[in-house]
Amino acid sequence: MIIFTISMVIILVMIGTHTARREYRKLPEAEKEILKEEIKHPIPILMSGMIYIGYLTMFISLIFDIYILRFIAFLLMGLGFIVNGAEEWRVNGKKAFLFIILGGSIVLITGLFATKSLW
Repeated sequence: MIIFTISMVIILVMIGTHTARREYRKLPEAEKEILKEEIKHPIPILMSGMIYIGYLTMFISLIFDIYILRFIAFLLMGLGFIVNGAEEWRVNGKKAFLFIILGGSIVLITGLFATKSLW
């Protein structure tokens, strides 16, 4: 069962890599240069991708049955929602407010479970 799950994760990562590479090849040269400049400074990309990093960490924790990784995964997802809500604030205030509330709730509940306050 574990081998099947690990192989599925590897296959999904490979599919994602293939799709990203194909989309990059379709971009015009000007957009490729902009993308190269953005990749040179990865902190904003990582901050906005914290939700997805949290998802990946959660699935890894489920595969290997490591409980501490689940807490880390939910904290990453919660902080990712908060960061994405802050970035979205100027565009759509209501959507950003929901992101921030969702992220704060995830962080709060994870913290309460980590300290065993809800037991």
